[in-house]
Formats: sequence, C-alpha cells, structure tokens
Amino acid sequence: MRESFLGRKVLIYGYGISGKGARSALLASGAEVMVIADDEIRGQGLGGRGQADKEQGVRDNANHKEEPVGASIYRAQRHDEKIGRDESRPYGHLSLNSSEIPHSSFIIPHSIPSKIPHSSLRTPHLQSISVADFDLIVTSPSIPLSHEIYRLAKIHGVEIYGEAELGARLFDGYLIGVTGTNGKTTVTRLIGEILNRAGMQPIVCGNIGVSFAEITIDYTRGREITIDYTRGRGTLCNSTRGRGTLCNSCIASASEITQSSPPPCVIELSSFQLESIVTLKPDIALITNITPDHLDRHGDFKSYAAAKLNIAKSQTADDTLILSADDIPVDILEGFCPASKVLYTSVRCRVHGCYLSDGIIYYLGESVLKRSQIRLQGEHNVANCLFAVCAAKLRGVPNHIIAETLAEFEPDAHRLKFVGNFGGKNYYNDSKGTNIGASLAAARAMDGATALILGGKDKGYEFDELFEQLPATVTHIVALGETTGKICSAARRTGFGNIQTAPSLEDAVKVASATSAQNVLLSPACSSFDMFSDYEERGRVFEEIVNQLISGM
Repeated sequence: MRESFLGRKVLIYGYGISGKGARSALLASGAEVMVIADDEIRGQGLGGRGQADKEQGVRDNANHKEEPVGASIYRAQRHDEKIGRDESRPYGHLSLNSSEIPHSSFIIPHSIPSKIPHSSLRTPHLQSISVADFDLIVTSPSIPLSHEIYRLAKIHGVEIYGEAELGARLFDGYLIGVTGTNGKTTVTRLIGEILNRAGMQPIVCGNIGVSFAEITIDYTRGREITIDYTRGRGTLCNSTRGRGTLCNSCIASASEITQSSPPPCVIELSSFQLESIVTLKPDIALITNITPDHLDRHGDFKSYAAAKLNIAKSQTADDTLILSADDIPVDILEGFCPASKVLYTSVRCRVHGCYLSDGIIYYLGESVLKRSQIRLQGEHNVANCLFAVCAAKLRGVPNHIIAETLAEFEPDAHRLKFVGNFGGKNYYNDSKGTNIGASLAAARAMDGATALILGGKDKGYEFDELFEQLPATVTHIVALGETTGKICSAARRTGFGNIQTAPSLEDAVKVASATSAQNVLLSPACSSFDMFSDYEERGRVFEEIVNQLISGM
C-alpha cells in the first residue's frame, strides 16, 4: 500500500542521484521539499567522491551543480525535464536546469557541520533551519547513522530514513532485492536480463545507478518505463515505443510468458542503503556473500554484516531469502532467524536451492543448464549465476530462456576485463575489485603466473586475509596508493616475499610488466579515492596505459 506524502514537509539531506530521485518522487506525491547538498560530506569522501558514490554504485553527489536558492517552501506545478515529458503533474513546474528559482523546493549547496551543537542546521543562506519544522527527513546513502542529523531527528521526534526506504513506501509491486559484498551488480543485471528476455519487463534500479524512489513516479501511474540493457548498466530508457519494448540484447522468446501484472522491480542494495531501512520488504531477497568491507563506515565486520542481513528483516513467510552456503560466515548468521522461506546456493555441494554438481546447474534437483553454457569466467561468476537462476525459477522462467541469457551475458566494464596482450603477457582490468573478497575472486580466475596490482584508499581493514588466501598463481605483487604500508606489512607477516611498490598506476604497470608473470592483473582490493575520482577512472587509466604499451607509444 503506497504511503501518502501529500502536504508533508520533507528535508532531503544530500543531493545527488538518490537525492534528486527522492525530491522528484516527493514532489510528484504532493510533499513540500527542502534539499541540503552537504559539500562537507563530499569533501570527507562520504558523498560525491566517497564510499557511497561510484564504488557503491549510487554516485550520490556526483556531478553536483548548484541551483538557485529560494526564500521559502512552496508547492507548484512540476515539469520533469529528466524524463522528457511536458505534461503538468498536480504539483508540477520545476525546471531542474533552468535559471529560475525552484518554487517547490530550494537547495542549500554549502557546507554544513557534521557536528551540530543545537537543534538547528546553520547555513550561509538562512540563519537556521530547525529540524522540528519538518515531518520527515530523507537522507542520502552517504549519511551514516552516526551523523548528527539522526540524533537531532530523534530528539525532536522527526521520522528519518534513507532514499531506498522512501522508494519502498512509494512502491506497490513485486520486489527483488540483491545485496552482498561482491557480485551484487552482476546478479542484479543477470536477473534483470533474464526476466526481460522472459517478457516480464523488469525495472532495474537502486545501487546500480538509478534511484528507486524516482522509478516509482511512473511505475505507479502506469507510465511507459523500459530498461536499456545495452548500456551495460540498468538505466531509465527514454524510448517512446511503449512499455515492454525489449532492447537490442533481448529476443522474441519473451512472448512465451504473458505479463499479467505490473513489471517486477530488481533493486541492488548496498550496506549504506540497508542500514536505514524500516519497512522495505523484497518478495525475493538475495545475499550473495559477506566479507569485510567498508569498516571505516560501519566500525566493525559485525555491524557491516548486520546491515546486509537487514534486507530480510521485514520479510514474511510468503517471501523467499536466498543465501550463499559457501560465502557467508556461519558466526555471522548466529541468531539470524528470518521469517521467510530460505533457499541456498553453492558451487561446492548440493543444497536446498540452486547448486553446481558434475558440471550441471540444478534447481531443487532439476537440471537447468550446463556449466559450459555460461559465458562468464571464474568460479565467482558461476556463483553469481546460481543466484540469478534461483530468482528466475521462482518467477517461473523456462530453463531455455535462462540458458540463452547466461550464454550471452557480458560482464560489467572494469570487472575482470581482458585488455590485451603485450610482450607475451595478458593484461586484465578488475578495477571494480574494491575489497579483499573481490580481488581474491579475480586472482583465482587467472590461469598462469600472475602479477597483482594492489592498493588505494584505506577502508579500515588489514590485508593478512588476502595474503593467507592468495592462490599459488599469484607470484608477484605491486603495491601503490594510501594502503602501500599496510599491504607491505601484511606481506611480511604472512611471509610473501615478491612484493614491490610504485608511486603511480603507470609505474605499477611497468613494474608488473617487468616480472616473469604471465598475467598482469589490476584488482586493487581498495577504493580509488586516494588517486582517482572513482574505480571507473582508475580502470580507464589502466587500460590507456596498457594500450600505450601495446601500440609502442
């Protein structure tokens, strides 16, 4: 049941993709909105160039542009330039890119102290904004629960939660939620493409780069929504061909399933989004794996894991939770008693759910497809496919559609991508490997001696686990960035001797190229913000360096 926001005064704290999506959704719902774009948070690496940004997929304060500041909060007509329609909505005219003052909300794009001594948010434009003046506060994923805004909201009895929770309160349809330390983007895209090929016209959103709250505007009003899978990432498509139009990567076999209900929504959820959810309840929830990550945000592994497990906290006996039997520590699940039905996945043994056995993938004992039919390489990608198979079977997708999709599916850019061969060495870009688990998975997928390039921004953990679990094929390591010292210390503690350091990525590639290894793998096990704007820029720079080597420049 959709919650009403008509006439409610809402403060949005943090302005990027999720903040803009929240504002659009709230304005369409009749709310009065004020937005604060907190530059200080961006500067601390928790916003536009921070952990909730491109490493987490949300890009939450990225490409921030200042907008004119109004003097009060008004309701007005709204025009949605982003989606590109000229129709007026009940609370309608807002031109996001014009020079006019937004009449239905105003933005304060200036620094606000993280520590606020009293009950007001002070800004250069207004002497103070009282938290008590609002009925609701919606936060960006970049805002941790430890932020002062949460304490102030509690003191004044003001409801506060994140954009994903807002989306849940506006969404009234079938929801598939995906989380995990690694693989969640791949699994989200896999499920989306399988369901799309099956004619279900899914909406893919969330941490993958499209605001959950914003998609509810058109979803609940029966607007035309299609997803363009050819861009390699779930995005709202501006096609005017009508709902259900399949994109170039899909085929006519979709007609075999009749769409009798609104399209399902597949949402990727990060720990930053999940820590503030209250009522969000996926019909199918998936947790791909849990390994240490973002300890600088969550404080310790237990708190980080608890945020991931939040995805199932509101599920009922009518819902399904899918867990990895291979990659979730048993002690993390101690005391975890979901109300939902539970299925498991495993690449190592038979489980109640989806598993790999003797080169065949089974679902509840039924043969679905052969391992050899999957295009993606590496055991970790087989594990990702098991989750997608499980979710697809729960939605009634025929086996041959699942097999056809997995046979053609392309991996994400910057995820274990073969860049080229130079001097007899193969170069691989896994810049999206931003934690230890991801880098171990990439290293295990290598065939032959490998020089691994590690390092970047410190996320709060040590690297002993990485060295203890490195496959024997990793013969050399090149460390760079902020974590160089930590990596070298862990190498000494664990007895790994072939380690060198480099001051830049270009130097790291040169050092790795000079080793006897057959492969050079960039999989940093760290986020990128010490040297780059995001993992995508880091990956692009790596590929440029390799291509210059190949071309002889």
